[in-house]
Amino acid sequence: MTNCYKILGVPDFASAEEIKTAYRKLSKKFHPDLNNGDKFFEDRFKELQNAYETLSDSYRKEYHDNQLKNNYSFNTIENKQTNTTENINTYTIFNQPAKKNFRPVLPMIIFIITIVVVAIVLAHENSGTSSSNSYTIEYFKLGSTRDEVLQLQGKPTSIQKNASSGEEIWIYELSSITFRNGHVSEYSNTSQNLKIHK
Repeated sequence: MTNCYKILGVPDFASAEEIKTAYRKLSKKFHPDLNNGDKFFEDRFKELQNAYETLSDSYRKEYHDNQLKNNYSFNTIENKQTNTTENINTYTIFNQPAKKNFRPVLPMIIFIITIVVVAIVLAHENSGTSSSNSYTIEYFKLGSTRDEVLQLQGKPTSIQKNASSGEEIWIYELSSITFRNGHVSEYSNTSQNLKIHK
């Protein structure tokens, strides 16, 4: 098993701050651009980057630390073939996208989707309620629109239009409602059947 702490030159299970400080110091020392692209420095720099990425990701660090603890417990003797296999496995495990990183996010995504759906349902219910309330009128008055009168009184018995004045008169039995520019301008409630706001 590759010990990322040793690569960075810090004690096993070092703090995040110790790891960060060591990485910065060593990455400056081994950066390939500062060493004329030397292959040794390039390989060492990649090794440092991999170790730092492993120890700075909480899930990968936890896995690494558990492996390290198990390695201490078993105190096995590594031969060259085993060491190579473990290095390949370590590289494969630590360079895969951390699938565990998505798990804590999943409940949050489900929670947010639930909140959005509930908000949409409530908004839809409220809009239906408010729209029905806003169009429920009991009386009309001077200035009311044709639609309001039609909704309240229903279809008139007859409609008379005066082309010269632009007025429209709706007749309900003996009562009448006069509209100018689409609004009630006067009315006569002779039959006492108009729902007028008094």
